[in-house]
Amino acid sequence: MRIGNAMWLRTLGVVLLMLIVNVSAASDRGRILGDAKTCFLPKFASLFSVYGKNAFVVLSETADDEAMPVIAAGTIGRGRLVVMGKESYLDPKQLEHADTGAILKQLFLWAAKSTPDRQSSLKIGTWDCKGLSETLSQKGFAIRDITKKIPAGLEGMDLVVGTPYGLTEADTSALVAFARKGGGVILAGQSWSWAQKEGNNERTIATEFPGNRVARAAGILWHTELVWSNNETPPAIAPESPSTHALAALTLLRTTPAKEIPKVTLNNAVYNLLKTVEILPTDDPDFMPELKSALAQQFGGQEVIPSKQNKITNQNPLARIAVTVATNRVQNLPVEQIVASPMAEFFPGIPPKSAPRVEKTIKIDPKTVRWHSTGLYASAGDVITVTVPDDATKSKLKLRIGTHKDKLWHLDKWERAPEVTRTFDVTSNVMKIASAFGGLIYLEVPEECSLKPFQMKVANAVQAPRYVHGETTSEQWKVERTYAAPWAEVGSDKLIFTVPTADIVQLENPQELMTFWNKIMDADAELAAIPYDRTSPERFTFDQQISAGYMHAGYPIMAFLPQAKEMMNLPELLQKGNWGAFHELGHNHQEPEWTWDGLGEVTVNLFSVYNFNSILPQARQHDAIDLDERIKKVKEFQAKGDTDDPFARLIPYLELKEQFGWQPFKNVFAKYQKIPKDQKPKSLQERKDLWLVMFSEEVKHDLTPFYDFWKFGASDTAKQKVQHLPPWKGPDRAYLN
Repeated sequence: MRIGNAMWLRTLGVVLLMLIVNVSAASDRGRILGDAKTCFLPKFASLFSVYGKNAFVVLSETADDEAMPVIAAGTIGRGRLVVMGKESYLDPKQLEHADTGAILKQLFLWAAKSTPDRQSSLKIGTWDCKGLSETLSQKGFAIRDITKKIPAGLEGMDLVVGTPYGLTEADTSALVAFARKGGGVILAGQSWSWAQKEGNNERTIATEFPGNRVARAAGILWHTELVWSNNETPPAIAPESPSTHALAALTLLRTTPAKEIPKVTLNNAVYNLLKTVEILPTDDPDFMPELKSALAQQFGGQEVIPSKQNKITNQNPLARIAVTVATNRVQNLPVEQIVASPMAEFFPGIPPKSAPRVEKTIKIDPKTVRWHSTGLYASAGDVITVTVPDDATKSKLKLRIGTHKDKLWHLDKWERAPEVTRTFDVTSNVMKIASAFGGLIYLEVPEECSLKPFQMKVANAVQAPRYVHGETTSEQWKVERTYAAPWAEVGSDKLIFTVPTADIVQLENPQELMTFWNKIMDADAELAAIPYDRTSPERFTFDQQISAGYMHAGYPIMAFLPQAKEMMNLPELLQKGNWGAFHELGHNHQEPEWTWDGLGEVTVNLFSVYNFNSILPQARQHDAIDLDERIKKVKEFQAKGDTDDPFARLIPYLELKEQFGWQPFKNVFAKYQKIPKDQKPKSLQERKDLWLVMFSEEVKHDLTPFYDFWKFGASDTAKQKVQHLPPWKGPDRAYLN
């Protein structure tokens, strides 16, 4: 194949750039690692995005074939920077591991541009690492504690070492200036805990996290994601792949067809490049121009639209990057600059341009927490004006556009944009909000909000179909279901479904439908021993693609689009029920004290079974709890002595129910609700023991023989507490003989 001069020169340029990055990284990394074969990796460390031309990855943790940088280094002006993903790297105990200690020593020397024969003359300033300072002093280093003395304490230092926590903007500016003049800086810590505390996410941590105010000058950024290591001993050091460096990864993807790249290398390249694009500000002057050039070369300015017909996978890596860049760009834009994303037309959809924009006043009672529906839709790109009372600006309220809050970044394929919702803190009594994707508009009310009921006015929105059980009349519903928004809500004060408008246009009986679902919610409350009247309704939302599973619990519960029709079909529900929906609602009613390790997918099905028993006794339940299947699973359990099958582990609960009925469960769950927070069982053993004692006392039988058969693992102490009761070993299992 002949290549034009322009293409040839462009290809040569990116190849040379890749070589420069790789050669520089290999030289410095080789010096730092020396002959070390292993290195300590903390259990949880921050992931780094490494993208600077003069930055490189020192060490990565590999899991699921993804190499995730946890130590990185680079230059800032005439100086050098080393960043480590957790402060435990500064624990002097790490120096006791021969290889790890040698690597840390070399990192110190590299950052200080020094050698072993000159290390005793180095002047090192430290903060927030007292133990390390004392150890280094004992080894002959000249150490000065400069805690809370930055920037003055930097004067005369060759190297400074500490954590990024608590550094002020003045401190970080001084550290960058110190490095530019030739000083060495080492920072160790994780950003996740800081982000949780500060309420920041990927889009603010790049500029707000103190470590990133320094590291971005070297082309490195702390990511909010944590890297988990399960290594009890220091793992072997693997050869570092150039695909862990975003610039090298981009060069690889630009110059090599995906099918010619080894799968592990391709996945690494896409993973680390995506992580960088997720967090890097769109106006970054160093890496983003290279990225935009690559995308322009590949797509010629055309936007990539993920859909069911056009799934975006790693086999089209630059398409994934293009979608990421486009999504991040519009999610970061100020309201006044937002326009509709081309991806919005596919999902979540755009109302017709002819749909009237309305102004509506909504009554808000803050006693109901979480999301308040408005029955209004923000069309993609439209600026919505929201007016609230002055006192509402001080109560941590949020405005939300969009109910599809599942993020898909981690999935190996995308059938829609990976993030389509947006929230805004209510900081002014008149707010301008907008979304490039559009969506239903909500007000989010936090727990324990002290506001009195108030009115909120929303302007320039499209009316969406909305049925409110007990409020919306049949005549009103005939009008509501004609509204033009692509999404509708059908719900009550117990449960709300957010469904495509197309799925409710023919819905004639929302009153009967929600009466059924209210019965399900009341049954769940009855079994869980909580009030029928809820502080907020649960929610079910249907999506083109969800973040995990066939459905998944949460707020809202998420399910795929075709399942909306199932849950709006009352005749089918009355005939067959819906095990999956009952299951996910059950998850939202479980309590950790009686759902210990490994029982998450077990005790949840108590709610499914109870729903069928109490509301749909004529309907067939899950095949796995048929008697023949249960007998088979019990035999398998006895033969193996253990099981991971959630339906096998459900059997003892079903046997308890069949022997003693549902009332003991309700009574025991109610007693759990009354246990003071500071007295709740914390350890796994405490949870197992309390369940044995409470249920035995409730049914007035010693359940020890029964629990021993099922290997629940209660302690001797717990067994002694119920030994005064008559024993019950379980139902007759003659089929085992």
